[in-house]
Amino acid sequence: MRYPSRVHNFAELILDGSNYFGRLKSLFVSLLAEPPAADTYLRLAFWEIEHGLRLPSVPADLANPDLAFLQNRGRTIVHWIEAIADKGHRVDVIMWCPKDIDVKFDGNLSTHIYNTNQDTARRLGLLTPGNGGSINVLSEIYGGRTDYGKSVHQKIVLVSVQGVLTALLGGMNLASFYYDDDQHSATLNGGMGGIPLGHTIHDTAVQLQGAAAYDVEAEWLRRYEKRFEFFSLHRGVGTTDKGNETLQTIPKSQLQTQPTHRPNQPTRMGPYTVQIATTNSEGMLGQTHIRDLLIEKIKAAQQYIYLEGYMVSDPKLLAALRARQQAAPNVKLIVMVPKPFAQNPYPFDYLNYISFVKLALDTATEVRVKGNWVARANCTKWKLDEKYSGFILNDWMQNDTFDYTLNTGQSDSVKLIDIQDFRGGIRFYSPMVRNGHTTNAIYIHSKLALIDNSTAVIGSANFTYRSQEYDGEISAFIGDDVTDFCQDLWRHWGLSGHYLAFDQDVAAFNPLAAAHWVAPLQVADYPKVTPFSPNSPFANVAKVSHEWI
Repeated sequence: MRYPSRVHNFAELILDGSNYFGRLKSLFVSLLAEPPAADTYLRLAFWEIEHGLRLPSVPADLANPDLAFLQNRGRTIVHWIEAIADKGHRVDVIMWCPKDIDVKFDGNLSTHIYNTNQDTARRLGLLTPGNGGSINVLSEIYGGRTDYGKSVHQKIVLVSVQGVLTALLGGMNLASFYYDDDQHSATLNGGMGGIPLGHTIHDTAVQLQGAAAYDVEAEWLRRYEKRFEFFSLHRGVGTTDKGNETLQTIPKSQLQTQPTHRPNQPTRMGPYTVQIATTNSEGMLGQTHIRDLLIEKIKAAQQYIYLEGYMVSDPKLLAALRARQQAAPNVKLIVMVPKPFAQNPYPFDYLNYISFVKLALDTATEVRVKGNWVARANCTKWKLDEKYSGFILNDWMQNDTFDYTLNTGQSDSVKLIDIQDFRGGIRFYSPMVRNGHTTNAIYIHSKLALIDNSTAVIGSANFTYRSQEYDGEISAFIGDDVTDFCQDLWRHWGLSGHYLAFDQDVAAFNPLAAAHWVAPLQVADYPKVTPFSPNSPFANVAKVSHEWI
């Protein structure tokens, strides 16, 4: 879906896991303070829910009578859900259920998610809430145009208190992996291990109130209310009978008149115009509204485009970025990705490298290939040849080439993965942190875009082919003036706060003195090997995974 732009919303940027889980806890506490009512409830939808996730707690919590369960049952996500249901509230939970064929072809990740979510569903199913509350769990098998390789990746929290709805959207699942504080101290046992990342992780979310929150709920309801599967040869039931149940919701005609904030909300929040968009490959044609809307924003950029994510590789987004670079060279392009590392269990660093080279070729003055420097000024042809076909499976990333012809008539075609270096052109960047005597690169899991201080995009959708093309995703496009969002993020990375000063800020960082800084990535940082290369150390990684990402 591509929902209409909704005005007069309140929105707040949430940086990193400890803040996100703290905000989640605050919303749960607000439910525990309320008497049961039809318009007071909790709705969750996540790619992964780990039953043992513990929400942050402080000693003062034990003095709160609504949190008495902390004393005798702990504070895991299951305990919080049980306490909310025991208060008399309805709780509805959606979790992705991988298909049998996904588990067969992706025995690592899909099997882990299947086992994690089914264990959480089983534990929730064993609970017997009192006081009229209920816990309902849907293990959702995601459809799609083909029978494997797709997941529903949305991360949604909906808390309604007396009809005032709060929504959380972002990149974090309900799992301990996403724990890190906003200083990236690597002390919370979350994040990505291995040198140089050292158990750091950066992620973002947004809290919404207003009409846009009800659009998020409409997407949640669409998923929950379709509870059937036309044709299933897959592990797990994943569906429940729809029956005659009608869930509490807000009529569309009333969306713009709903209350948009509570008295205790910070005054700096909003108001914002917010548009909710999704990706969905269910049905014959599917929907790519997140990509479509993001490309519209890229085309209109006048000052800068900032992207941060674990990977930036979607061919259509890259084409839009390249076109904007060529049409408006003064538009600053900043791409923040994780620093490549040898112990990456998901060896996709080479894809970021290829994207890095694609975007750099348009503005580079020289390229080093086969040990020689080739200058653009000495070429009659300087062309990127992409293999993307738009069909179901693609080999575009590892087979894309740089084709050139020298003034002497000599021509060559070189795979992008084989380009050894370049001069000029954009750089990708990685955020860094000093923890004591240890320097870590911060693992980026965020799915955030900022454009011209006028648009912030926050949600579950990575800037990859699978997220933009066929996985189930949801993102919020927050508009009008997002200067507060931008400044919060610049400060987070130790930057001065203005895109024009970005290069000067990066050049001025002193890693020995700064707590956080941003490092430009170099060609030498990236591996020049793919799972398709001869004698690849990643040969045990299913190649089909790479053709689908």
